[in-house]
Amino acid sequence: MGEISNLEHERIDDIPMIVGICQQLQLAEVVHRHLGTHGLQSGLNNGQLCVGWLIYVLSQGSHTKVGVEEWSQCRCHSLGHLLHQSLRPGEFGDDRLGRLLHRLSQDKRWKDLEADLWSATVVVHEMVLEGIRLDGTTSYGHHQVREDGLMQFGMSKDHRPDLPQLKLMVAAAEPSGHLIASDLHSGQRADDPLYTPLIHRVRAMLGRKGLLYTGDCKMSALETRADLVRQEDFYLMPLALTGKQAEAFRQQCHHCRFLPSGLAGEPILDFGFWILD
Repeated sequence: MGEISNLEHERIDDIPMIVGICQQLQLAEVVHRHLGTHGLQSGLNNGQLCVGWLIYVLSQGSHTKVGVEEWSQCRCHSLGHLLHQSLRPGEFGDDRLGRLLHRLSQDKRWKDLEADLWSATVVVHEMVLEGIRLDGTTSYGHHQVREDGLMQFGMSKDHRPDLPQLKLMVAAAEPSGHLIASDLHSGQRADDPLYTPLIHRVRAMLGRKGLLYTGDCKMSALETRADLVRQEDFYLMPLALTGKQAEAFRQQCHHCRFLPSGLAGEPILDFGFWILD
C-alpha cells in the first residue's frame, strides 16, 4: 500500500448545508440569469460568486468584502467542488465583489430576481399562504450624508437622531414569516406612502387577490386602505387616531371618551380611549 505523501485539511463547518439550500433554490442560476456575467470575466460567474459570498456571510457572520478572499483560499478545494468550478487566486477579490454589488443595486434587476427567487422558494418549501404582514424598520450608522444617498437624517426609532439612517420596508408570508419582498428607502421618508408600492409588487409576484394584509397604524392611511379594497383584498391594522381621522372617529363614535390608555380596570377599546356604558 503506497504512502500518502500530502494531506490538505480544510475546515468546512456549515458550508455544505448552505450550498445544499442554495442548490434547492437554484440561487446561482437565478442570480446569473438576472445579473449576467461580463464576457471577459473568467472563472466563477456572478451566480456562483454570489453563492460563495453568501456562504461567507452566513458562516462567518460578516457582510464585509475585505475578508472573503483570504477565507476562500483556505477552503479552495471544498468551495471549488461545491461550486463546480476550481478557484483561482483573486476569485473573491474586492474588485469582483464590488462589481457584483453594482449589478445587485439596480432596482429593475433586483425586483425581477426577488420575484423569481420567491417562486423557487414556494416550490421548495411548499408554503401555506394565508396572509401578508408588512412592516418597516430603520438602521443607522456612521455615514456621510449625501443629497441623493440612502443614509439621511430622519425620525429615529433607535433614539439616535444624531446619526443618519436608511429605511427598510418588508413583506412576509403568514403564518410562516418567510420574507417575500423588501424595499430600501432613504431614512428621512415617512412610512405611510411606502406600503402601497410594496403591496403592488407582492400582489404581482403572488398573482392572487383576496389575501389579508396586516400592518401597524402607519398602514392605515386612507389611500392605502382604499387601494386594498379596490383590488379586492382585505386589511387589518390599528387605526391611527391623528389628524382628520381622529376627528372623523370622534364624530362617529359618540360614546367613546378619549383619555390616556392603560388605566387599570377599564374596558380598553384601542390605544388612547375607552368605551363608556
